[in-house]
Amino acid sequence: MANHLRLTLFLLISLFILVSCGQPEPIYSDDFSNADSGWDVFENASTSANYNEGSYKINLKLKNQEKWILANQDFGNVAVEVDATRLNGTDDNSYGVVCKFQSIKQYYAVVISSDGAYMIEKRVGGVYQRLTGDYFELSDLIQKGSTLNRIRVECGQDYLALFTNGKLVDRVEESEYLEGDVGLIATTYGEAGLTVSFDNFAVYELP
Repeated sequence: MANHLRLTLFLLISLFILVSCGQPEPIYSDDFSNADSGWDVFENASTSANYNEGSYKINLKLKNQEKWILANQDFGNVAVEVDATRLNGTDDNSYGVVCKFQSIKQYYAVVISSDGAYMIEKRVGGVYQRLTGDYFELSDLIQKGSTLNRIRVECGQDYLALFTNGKLVDRVEESEYLEGDVGLIATTYGEAGLTVSFDNFAVYELP
């Protein structure tokens, strides 16, 4: 009986260690339950961004409009995760994560759209360079419409990668920007009006 109990205890401890090793703690996180956690809050004739009922919402009222919001942090190689849901607007949109944000002219943007497409971009001198094809690429790993997507963007030392809902969508080689801020981004195109809700934002350190 004593040997059986020791074996059971050993197995339980081993399982706990394996689970703990597989779930690293974030170096920064925000569930947006605290409206004073540091993200910008504002509203004007074309855009609003604010905390709302335990999430953070970006609302764009015009077409061909882009807005990014920063966490006011500074990181090197990280993975950024967030839950994102389109609350209203058409499928002609994009939303996701920015990383290694150094200025309004230098950062990476990794986005998905409500029609099941994605893009990985690099902002250089105020102009986007598309790193995944000439325009949006389709993926059946992205939930369409107003269904929640868990987005993970890895901004590594020499690569960028997009995961949705736990599966790799695409990966590109890229190594110019070494560090910077992280944040959220949303964009409208030919149709006006878009509201995206973000929640459970987390940043994990990469080697």
